[in-house]
This record gives sequence, structure tokens and C-alpha cells, in this order.
Amino acid sequence: MPSAEERVAYTDEFIERVKTQYPHDERLHRLMDDGAFFAGRYLDDFSNGRIDPKDVVAAVEASENGDEELLQKLKSDAEDLIRREELYKEWGKQACGN
Repeated sequence: MPSAEERVAYTDEFIERVKTQYPHDERLHRLMDDGAFFAGRYLDDFSNGRIDPKDVVAAVEASENGDEELLQKLKSDAEDLIRREELYKEWGKQACGN
């Protein structure tokens, strides 16, 4: 595993996916552009989201009453969490080989 100071040769495609997922995080963009191993710490922190079970229940109940808006929002939030987790896993492959 590289040290925190070592550089990682992230693929251009991976860098773009990270920047797209986190469009306003200029510090993360710089870390990615610089090939900083420490970028993984950010991706790890960002990947640890969760969906509140109360939100799931509320979305299902609203859907049962014909209102799909909450369910679509819940789906969007879940897809966002999946993308964040996938980016962290990809960082592990590119930075650590696992």
C-alpha cells in the first residue's frame, strides 16, 4: 500500500467520475488531479451515508396512496449512495490493488 505522500496513477475516467459525483469539492478535485493517495480518505468519508428507515416507510406509504414523489426521491438517494460506494471501491483497486 502506498504511503499518504505517494502518488497514484488514477485513470482519467476515474478522475472524471469522481469530479462528476462531487462537482463542488475543489479540494478533492486537486487531490485527484495530483494523484494523492489521501483522496481515498475523502471518498471513504463520503461513502458512509445511510437512508433513514423512517424515510423508507414514509415513501412506501405515500406510494401506496398514489404519491410516487417520495419513492422517486428515495430511489435517487439510494442510487447516489451506490455511486459513492462504487467510487470508494474503485479507489481501493487503483490505489491499493484490492
